[in-house]
Amino acid sequence: MDLVAFPWSAIGHIRTFSEGKELPGGTAFMVGPNLLMTASHVMPWDYSGNCQIEFTPAMYPGHSPRFGSTWVSDWYGVRHDGFWDMAFKADASDYAICRTIDPIGNVCGWLGTQAFDDHDEYFDHLYMSAGYPDFAAGYPAVELAAFIRDVDGDKHARELETTNFAGHGWSGGPLFGFIRDDWRVVGVCHGQETEFVVPFPPWNPPWNVNLLFAGGDAMVDLVYHGYANYNF
Repeated sequence: MDLVAFPWSAIGHIRTFSEGKELPGGTAFMVGPNLLMTASHVMPWDYSGNCQIEFTPAMYPGHSPRFGSTWVSDWYGVRHDGFWDMAFKADASDYAICRTIDPIGNVCGWLGTQAFDDHDEYFDHLYMSAGYPDFAAGYPAVELAAFIRDVDGDKHARELETTNFAGHGWSGGPLFGFIRDDWRVVGVCHGQETEFVVPFPPWNPPWNVNLLFAGGDAMVDLVYHGYANYNF
C-alpha cells in the first residue's frame, strides 16, 4: 500500500513547539487547500501566541517529505486541553480547524467531511484510519477495516465508537471512507474510552475499551468556518 498516494497523502504528523521545546503532537489531515483538521486537545492552547506548529503530510522517517511541510498560523475550535477541559467538555467537540501558511493541500490533496442526520447510517459504511501512534516510533500506522460499534450524542455532535486499534499519538487522525463518491471523514480521533459491561461469558473482563471519534454536524460546520475565514 502506497501511503504517499491519495487519500493517505492528505494525512500527516503534527508537531508543536514552544521556546525551543517540543510539546506532545499527534495526527492531522487536510480538509482544504490550506485547511487542516486535528483534535482540539492536540493544539497547544496554553502556549497560544508563543508556539510553532508544523504539519508534514505523509511523513515517513528516513525519507524527505514528498510534499514538504507547512506551518499553522491560526486555529479555531472548542478548547480541550488538560484534565478539566477533557473531563468536563463533550468528547464529541474535540476537533479544531487550522490555517496553514501555504496551500499544501494542492499538492497532497484533502479529504471531504460527512455527517448523517440518522445515526443508523453511520453503521452502513466501512471505514479506515491512519495515525502516528507512539508505538510506531514515528512511522504511520493504518487501520483498513474499522467498524463503528456505537453512536452517542445528537446529530450536532456525535461520539463514534470503534474497536480499539490506536494508541497515543493517533489523536487527530481521521475516521474516513468512500462515501457518496468521495473520500469523506466522519470523525476525528479523540482517544480511548472504557465502558463497563456485564461480561458474557462471565470469565470475560467486565469492560470494553473502545476508540472514540468526534463527529457530527459541528465537525462539518467547523470546516465551513475554515472556508469562510481561513481559506485563500
